[in-house]
Amino acid sequence: QKEVLHLPSAESLRERIGQLFGHEISSNLQHFEASMENYSVKGFLGTPENARRDRKGQYLYLNQRYIKDKVLYSAITNSLSDTFMKGRHPYLFLFLEVAPHLLDVNVHPQKFEVRFLEEKKIYSLLYRALRQQTDWDPALFQGDEDKRNLENFYIKGAMPKESLPEPIKPISSSQYSKKHSPKEITSQIKEGQAFSFSSFDQKREKTKPSETPFKITPQPVRPPSHLFESSQERSLKLDPMLSQVSRVFQIHNSYIIAEVPDGIRIIDQHALHEKILFMKFLEIQENRVIETQGLLFPQQMDMSPSEKQICEEFKETFQELGFDFHMENQKLEVFGVPAFLGNQNWNRFFMDVLSDLEQEKRAGDITRERLIATLACRSALKQGKKLKEEEIFALIQKAMVIPRTYACAHGRPTYISLTLA
Repeated sequence: QKEVLHLPSAESLRERIGQLFGHEISSNLQHFEASMENYSVKGFLGTPENARRDRKGQYLYLNQRYIKDKVLYSAITNSLSDTFMKGRHPYLFLFLEVAPHLLDVNVHPQKFEVRFLEEKKIYSLLYRALRQQTDWDPALFQGDEDKRNLENFYIKGAMPKESLPEPIKPISSSQYSKKHSPKEITSQIKEGQAFSFSSFDQKREKTKPSETPFKITPQPVRPPSHLFESSQERSLKLDPMLSQVSRVFQIHNSYIIAEVPDGIRIIDQHALHEKILFMKFLEIQENRVIETQGLLFPQQMDMSPSEKQICEEFKETFQELGFDFHMENQKLEVFGVPAFLGNQNWNRFFMDVLSDLEQEKRAGDITRERLIATLACRSALKQGKKLKEEEIFALIQKAMVIPRTYACAHGRPTYISLTLA
């Protein structure tokens, strides 16, 4: 008989994986583990850098027997959809333990396939276990201590913080009410009570970007706590793939070329901004801290019966995210929107969002996460939008302190790297 493998003894599963697949794969694996009554799952998950175009790097074991299962593959794909590029599959070594009376192993002659009696519990357990491990910190895999040090971070040529105008303070949900209606505000303006226009009469000098590097401290867009490995927050870490940017320029008003020490990054401005907004929406949903910006003039639009049904079904979620609207018959009237979204054509925004959700509804059930992904996509920077240099740097700065920047909420890559080596 031909000898296939002859390996020395290994002290751990990670070491054995390294013997079979190489040190680069094994050293970049993250451990995950979760359990519930009658079920437990544990294993190792690879990083986006080592993802494959097929599932040949994924090994699933049920009660120590190798299997293939559609429910498990579905949970894997959906839990990682906003972390890995579409069509890319991570290395995964999964070990599932299930009470024997809750499964049927007599489905396939070679026992490769099984039937779970409680598929939803299996799906939920694996989805949660993998989701908790996708707060990627690329610096963990770079071996460069300098890139992990926040104090060494700078952006050359970025707009000095002192030169930026003070932001308009948004109306919080506790302050916002119907007293901010157009009629009330208009009457206050006429009486000179609501607004002061004196600041607009002052001429401001345009400040040019600084010619020398300086340090800035990014304000993190903090992800929900369930994305962390434990309840304690990790220390702030920068994404070295986007840090130390020295020069930037925009092409076709859609893509950003960023020069970094080891090469360039080609950034999709829409996809990257979508990911930033997606994480911001998740933060709002998790922390229940809502800042709603009242509209000076409410926006009205007509809805189809199916669109109205979607609005009614997810009205509570819309409100949790900072939207304030009223529905009557087939009319939708929007009074307030999330403050961080800035100015939008809100009629067009809601028409596009409801149209997208209507299509997803035909394909299957709409999850809360898919709703948030749709909102982020429709409110993100559009292709064809010209950006100033300071706006480009601000976008990159925000992206560096959020997890899972590799792909947008729909699995589209946010940037690709071209290195000098």
